[in-house]
Amino acid sequence: MSGNETTICPWCQTEIVWDEELGPEPYCPHCDNELSGYRTVQIGIEREDEEDDQDDSDWEGGPEEPVDFAELDEVDTNSVWYKVDQALKVIVDSQEEAPECPECKEYMAELGVQAMPAGFVPTKHSSIGNSLVKAAFETVWYVCPACYRTTSVLSQADRDEMVRRLSSAAE
Repeated sequence: MSGNETTICPWCQTEIVWDEELGPEPYCPHCDNELSGYRTVQIGIEREDEEDDQDDSDWEGGPEEPVDFAELDEVDTNSVWYKVDQALKVIVDSQEEAPECPECKEYMAELGVQAMPAGFVPTKHSSIGNSLVKAAFETVWYVCPACYRTTSVLSQADRDEMVRRLSSAAE
């Protein structure tokens, strides 16, 4: 190519123009993801026999029955994973927050809220004259549907309280 070499990052869809002298780098300068190893994970999409593609019984209306995982064959497993994927999309879309998994970058589903036990004693920082959180705070737990990693974050109310405490200490 004459001049600068252009690349599109598959992760953030940013057009990257590389310097002619430095050349292309292995990571995107905008999102820091690897450019050469664009990876995707597909769960249960493959089918061995194409004859089952004609079966549209999963798409018929009516109430759905609970799934008995012990009696599923491979084709049924694929449709179950599709339903799981669709249900997770609805759940994640309805959440106020949808953090990315630090391990695999999938969106995480909210599990619930955990109140800190009564025996918790927050550290009082002498530099600000107070603790960062009150003794009774809550964390929100999330789970990654792909790798099952769990993560917790402070509840929104406790985050606001922490910011209030830090900002009042700076005054």
